Amino acid sequence: MLASLGRAETIPAITKLRMIKEMKSEAPVRPRPDGPNDRAGQRKLDEWQAEIDRKTKEIEDTKLELEPVTGLKIHVCSLVAFDSPAGEPWMPVYIHSKLMIVDDVYTTHGSANINTRSMMVDSELNICHEHPEFSQPLRRRLWDLHTKGRGMQDDPKEAFAAWQEIIKRNKESRDNKLKPDAPLVEFLYAETSMTDFD
Repeated sequence: MLASLGRAETIPAITKLRMIKEMKSEAPVRPRPDGPNDRAGQRKLDEWQAEIDRKTKEIEDTKLELEPVTGLKIHVCSLVAFDSPAGEPWMPVYIHSKLMIVDDVYTTHGSANINTRSMMVDSELNICHEHPEFSQPLRRRLWDLHTKGRGMQDDPKEAFAAWQEIIKRNKESRDNKLKPDAPLVEFLYAETSMTDFD
């Protein structure tokens, strides 16, 4: 999903694994020599393997970057404990509850993930409503909390710029082993493990 939003660089190892898997699925069929004496067949297999290895290394060495999507600008963020001490790794904040607010009008909140499994199989519960008098203040309150009062603007362009500045400052603070400037940080998952239960 992050790739479709132009943000595959936030999960670089997994993105590269998917790119390698896709490359291999599109590769020509693996040659099968007719036995140990089939030198021509073995040569074709060696050439095929060398090409797979070359393309794999090329993908592994690729520096993934944000890919602009026309009409779409997004930040992918997570939260850290604001009181994470300087000099220590910042403590990530885990929130099991899922919240989605659309256009300051529609809100869904609960434990269900926004996927097929949660919506059809799991025992999850969400509440949904269309009440701007509740949704907008909730969004403002959360944005205020997570940006330390600097990113709760109603104008999307202003809010995007404010969040960008917070993300930039927090990256600098993390790189310099300082405490967080605000709980909001850019999402980055550099591990190679992934599960897909849907």
